[in-house]
Amino acid sequence: MVLLTIVFCGLYSLVIRSNRGVSFLFMSFMTYIFIATPIRYNPDYVTYQHVYNEHGKYANVFEQGYSFLQNVMSRMGLPFTSFRIILIIVAMLILWIGIVRFTKNPLMVLVMYFVTIFAYDIVQYRNFIMISLVVFGYSMLKSEKLSIKLLSFVFVYLSGLFHASGYIFIIGLILYF
Repeated sequence: MVLLTIVFCGLYSLVIRSNRGVSFLFMSFMTYIFIATPIRYNPDYVTYQHVYNEHGKYANVFEQGYSFLQNVMSRMGLPFTSFRIILIIVAMLILWIGIVRFTKNPLMVLVMYFVTIFAYDIVQYRNFIMISLVVFGYSMLKSEKLSIKLLSFVFVYLSGLFHASGYIFIIGLILYF
């Protein structure tokens, strides 16, 4: 079913270039796969869950933004699974909005993402959150307003608070300006 969906969406994106609605459905499908992937296929899941359940005992294990969110949600009593689902849904929406702002054929971008690094991001979901914020931040560079363009720095900086490799994308912003 997954392969059939990918083939259909890939072919659809080649024929129908403006496909925001179908891309949203495919993004929803990807979100489901991201969330529903069994724990046995995610070697980092148990580590993330353990650190989450320790309520800040390992405060410096992950970057500040992720650690802050996990500590707040953990102390509020939200189970790790719910925390992870919320982060994935929000990050996937941010990624989709960023992609839609870049191209009229977001389905092709999502299909290419799915067949390349999506499986990696299921395991390394902090990296996925970082990439989502970077794509969204970079999409702001298309704006005519300088204030919106400068806001791209905020999102790229925030990306580094979830995964330190996000800071490397600040170089692209500096080169742009």
